[in-house]
Amino acid sequence: MKSTMGMGLLVAVIVSWSACSSEPEDEGTGGGDAGGAGGGGCEDPLVVCDEECVDLNSSTDHCGACDSTCPEEPNASVMCVNLGGIGPACDYTCDPGFVKDMMGQCIVQ
Repeated sequence: MKSTMGMGLLVAVIVSWSACSSEPEDEGTGGGDAGGAGGGGCEDPLVVCDEECVDLNSSTDHCGACDSTCPEEPNASVMCVNLGGIGPACDYTCDPGFVKDMMGQCIVQ
């Protein structure tokens, strides 16, 4: 039983990891002009995700990779920020009247 559970967990981790790949979708796909350069491509640095041109460095729906969505945080504004050599990542700023606690959650000030 342990072996089966361990194998299932390993498969889940591999599938999750591959879904978080930083490789954008093929720019040639997208079914028509996505508003960028000809052939369905996009102007640099934009890439095609879900048939539209997006910036993986700032899109909260495609932060760092297509379909890598930043989670909503209560009492906060969510953003995708470029961390230089590390790459884009989701972050958030607490709304006015709230501060981050030790767990990183926005609580009443």
